[in-house]
Amino acid sequence: MAWTIVEIILLVAAGLMIFLLETVIPSFGLLAVMGTAALVGAVVLSFSISNVLGIAMIVALLVGVPLYLIGVFRVLPNTFIGRRLFLAKMPELTATGTPQAQHYESLIGQTGQAESALRPVGIVRIQGQRLPALAESGVIAMGATVKVIATDGMNLVVRAVAQEA
Repeated sequence: MAWTIVEIILLVAAGLMIFLLETVIPSFGLLAVMGTAALVGAVVLSFSISNVLGIAMIVALLVGVPLYLIGVFRVLPNTFIGRRLFLAKMPELTATGTPQAQHYESLIGQTGQAESALRPVGIVRIQGQRLPALAESGVIAMGATVKVIATDGMNLVVRAVAQEA
């Protein structure tokens, strides 16, 4: 019986170590299957000792393994080895990489004229500049007066404005 308990402990430890390896080695789930098999083996051996120990092992593994994996995913990337294994987080991207983006944002609220039909993309002239634009909805006819309502990357989002008589 003492050796059976040692075997149970070794199977649980092996299963948890294999799950740890699954997080860093691309095995396409093979290591996860092996880790699960080790934990199932520990449960079977626990039932061979007593039913109470088997049920306690199932409950402990159902609670412990998810907590272990959450801990691994939170702690491992912050360790010396984890920083070497995982990619760094991407910095927040802003539109500062394109000089025109800030200029486009300054055009919000300006009016201009559609130089081509916007179906939904076309060209508008605002402040004497020909700029690519995207119609907010539908088709805007060539020559229509448009108002810039937003920017979308390197396009202005425009809306047709009713002509004042």
